[in-house]
Amino acid sequence: MDKYPEHDQEYFFKFTEVSTAKLILESQEFRYSSPLTFNDPFDLQTDLYFDFDISDFPERVVNELHSVVTGKRQVDLSGDGDWVKPTRFLKEKHEEGRYQKRHLDSLVKPLIFELTKMFEESRAQYNEHWKGLQKRIKIFCISETNTSILMWSHYAKYHTGVCFKLKVLPEVDNTICAAQKVTYLPGPPTFFDLEDWIDSIVIQKDLDFTDLYFRYPLSKSDIWEYEREWRVWAPYEESGSLFCDVPIVEGEIDSIYFGANSERQAINDLIALARKSGIDKFFKASKSTTQYGVEFQKI
Repeated sequence: MDKYPEHDQEYFFKFTEVSTAKLILESQEFRYSSPLTFNDPFDLQTDLYFDFDISDFPERVVNELHSVVTGKRQVDLSGDGDWVKPTRFLKEKHEEGRYQKRHLDSLVKPLIFELTKMFEESRAQYNEHWKGLQKRIKIFCISETNTSILMWSHYAKYHTGVCFKLKVLPEVDNTICAAQKVTYLPGPPTFFDLEDWIDSIVIQKDLDFTDLYFRYPLSKSDIWEYEREWRVWAPYEESGSLFCDVPIVEGEIDSIYFGANSERQAINDLIALARKSGIDKFFKASKSTTQYGVEFQKI
C-alpha cells in the first residue's frame, strides 16, 4: 500500500486576524480562496515562459542533431520516429564520409521552424488555460511553522491575531492530508526548459505535462520563502465565487496560539468559542529576550 499521507507533517499552522478566527470557530469552516484574492499578484498569475530565446531554438536543435549524427552524442536510433529516420540516414552518410552539416540544415531546419511556432502556440494556450482556472481554483494556504515573526505580522495583524495548530488526521482523511509543499524560485517557472524541448525532438522524449500541471501552482517567488507554505486544493466548482468554505473535521484544530500583542478581551472571547468545539489547548506568544523571535507559554 502506498504511504498516506504522502508527506511526513503531523501538524500545520494557519495564521489569521481575530475577526477571521471568530468566524472560523463560529462556522467550524475554513475558507479556501481563489489566487485572484492573494496578496501576491504574481502567485499563479504569472505566465510560464521559455528559459531561452525561442528564435535561437532551431539552430540549437540542429547543433544537437549534428552531435548525434557525428557520434558526439549517443542516442537510440532504432525506432521509426519522425526525427529518427532522417537522423539515422545522415548518420549513415557520416559513417560513409559523405555528410556535411549543410545537409542537416536543409533537411530539418524548415521543420524545426514550424515546430517552434507550435511550441509557442502551446505555451500561449497553456497560459490561457490557467488564466481560466484562476477563479475556479480554491486554495487553502498553511504553513509548517508558527514562529515566523513575519507571518505573525503579515497574516495575524501585527501579532494581535492568532495561529491555529492543525492536526493531520489520516484516519478520517482531513483535507490537509493532501497538502503539497510550495517551491520557492528566483524567477517564474518555465514552460519546460531548453533541454526538455531539445530532447522531445532528438530522442522523442515526451514532455511531462502532468508534472507541469502540479509544478506551476506550487511555485512562488523566493522572496516569500520565510512562509514555508503548503497548499490544499478544494474540488473545482462553477459557482462563480472566489471562495468556498470547507467544514473543519473534529479534532483538526489541535490548539490555538495568540500573538504577542493580542488583547485580553479577544483572547477570552476566542477561548470561550473554542471550548464549545472541544478545543482546550491555548498558548500566548511573548517576545524572546535573546533573539528576534517569539516564545510561547500555555494559558
